[in-house]
Amino acid sequence: MKLTILGKYGPYPQGKNGACSGYLIRQGDTKILVDCGTGVLGRLMEICDLKTISAIYLTHLHFDHTSDLLPMRYLLDDLNHTLKVYTHLEDTPWAKTLLEHKRFEVHHVDENTNLQIGELKLEFYKMQHPVTNHGVLITGNKRLGITGDTVFCDNVLRLASKSDYLLADCSKPIGFKGPHMSADKALEIVDKTGVKILATHVTPYQSPDEFFNGNDAIIAVEELKTYNL
Repeated sequence: MKLTILGKYGPYPQGKNGACSGYLIRQGDTKILVDCGTGVLGRLMEICDLKTISAIYLTHLHFDHTSDLLPMRYLLDDLNHTLKVYTHLEDTPWAKTLLEHKRFEVHHVDENTNLQIGELKLEFYKMQHPVTNHGVLITGNKRLGITGDTVFCDNVLRLASKSDYLLADCSKPIGFKGPHMSADKALEIVDKTGVKILATHVTPYQSPDEFFNGNDAIIAVEELKTYNL
């Protein structure tokens, strides 16, 4: 299984050199795009043909995880191609604006959903965020957990305990007050579960590296890098 970091920043990109949340998971011919924030589409197009994407999964519908779906629709029109999009059911004006389009075949998931997409299996864990957010466990030849955006909660530990690697929203500075995990929570997750953490959702112009130095179980992810899991 391979994980490519298309963007890691939130809630906005770091100037011209950064993009918001977007992650490409590949195993064999199966490709799943998880989230599609600002700047992700162009980077995705450099890596693969959009027609080869098996599905898109959106952890939640905040702008920094979804906004590039809007220009993606123009590209899909040009390609005369439809993509499957999986996310939770949400009856809001933004959800309708974002997802009600002929090029998106939308399927809804919740914590009771199990999916098989090509060579990869997906199951979902409801997290704690101001809007509905489901983390996902993607199982192929490895098990990759992705938290989406969340504070520290029991389901973070449940997801981590089932994962070989956890792509986690845990890069905010220690002492951060808000709906995300601070870097010290990454240390707590590793201590309680033994999972290897890939830390993401970085605040622009700040780096979590100083918090993780010397801990081999935690990596602050690099944009445009592919990790062989």
